[in-house]
Amino acid sequence: MKDCAAIVLGAGKGLGRTICRKLNGRFKCLILAGRSRENLEVTLSELQRQDADPNLEFVISQVDLTDHDSIATFVESLKDLAIPIRALINTAAGFYRGKFYDQSFESIDRLVSANYTGPVLLTSKLLQAGLRSELIDIIHVTNVNSSTTLDSSSSSSMHTSSKAALNIFSRIVGRELIGDGVRLTILAPGTFARDGRKGVSEESLAHIVEFLLTLPDDAWIEAIEVRPRG
Repeated sequence: MKDCAAIVLGAGKGLGRTICRKLNGRFKCLILAGRSRENLEVTLSELQRQDADPNLEFVISQVDLTDHDSIATFVESLKDLAIPIRALINTAAGFYRGKFYDQSFESIDRLVSANYTGPVLLTSKLLQAGLRSELIDIIHVTNVNSSTTLDSSSSSSMHTSSKAALNIFSRIVGRELIGDGVRLTILAPGTFARDGRKGVSEESLAHIVEFLLTLPDDAWIEAIEVRPRG
């Protein structure tokens, strides 16, 4: 990994930022991707303070997973990076609390695009034979999902169901991609430890992401469900 690059989607805050801190120094280049440039710049500042190694590179790339043109522009920009891109880590997500029929058409469309359609389209684009080369050759894909996709929810059904779709996609397509040398893993954490609430810490999940990237070539983990202890 030392000579390669990794893309972290949702790098501007939360788990995405924590994963960037964990992987800082593990890759020659981290591509910090997300919608808010301001949030991405905060992440960049933290990474630069964390490790002053002048040989490390960081790239900020704005991408909106609800916008097809934004996805295409993002992928096109990666062609200018002279470092092999080997990993895609997706932590991006949309959320809405309330009855699904109370959402506007536009709100439902954006939520499904952020949680399912966008990640699927981006993964497909990066793995297309016409794009794959010595420099863009993804061999690790990690989709961070949620174990709540296994349950029903009366207050966030569209979030849950769109994440469940990504879960199914990752499992089924992962079995197809393994024959092409691409390992796609779904990482499904339970309750996050946040705002005084007990749960799985972002640091623990970042550690698992790092572990997945270091698996030997003859091993593949299809899915990991992480529950808080106690």
